Amino acid sequence: DGLEGYQDRPSDFLFQYAKKMNARFLKHPREVAKYRKRFKDTMAFVAKTFPYGFRRKLKGKATPRTRFEAIAIGSCLALHAQPELVRRELKVLPWLENPEFGKVIGSDGANAIARLRSRLHFVRDKLLGV
Repeated sequence: DGLEGYQDRPSDFLFQYAKKMNARFLKHPREVAKYRKRFKDTMAFVAKTFPYGFRRKLKGKATPRTRFEAIAIGSCLALHAQPELVRRELKVLPWLENPEFGKVIGSDGANAIARLRSRLHFVRDKLLGV
C-alpha cells in the first residue's frame, strides 16, 4: 500500500505509512480485520509455497531484508491478482536459487524505487507464471 508516495527513504516512508494507517484504522476499525487477514493469508502462503520460508537455505539463520520484502510483498501482490494460487502446487526453488533472483534482491541501491519495484514484481511475476 502507498508505494506511490515512496521516495527512496524507507524509514520516512514507513513512519508516514504507519501514521496514515493508524489514523485510518481509528476512523474505520473494521478495516483492521481485512489487513490482518491479508497478512495471515500471505504468511500462510509463504509457509506452504517456499520450502525455506524467507531463509536462503534450509538451516539458514539470517534473512536479508530485501529477500523478505520481495517474497512477502511479491506473494501478497500475486495472491491479490490470483487468489486461487493458494490451491496450487508451485515450484519456487528453481527461480529462488537462480542468480537472477540474487541480482534482483542485491543490496546495491536497494532503497531506490526502481529496485524495490523490480524485486516485488519479480516474485509476483514468477508466482503468476508471467
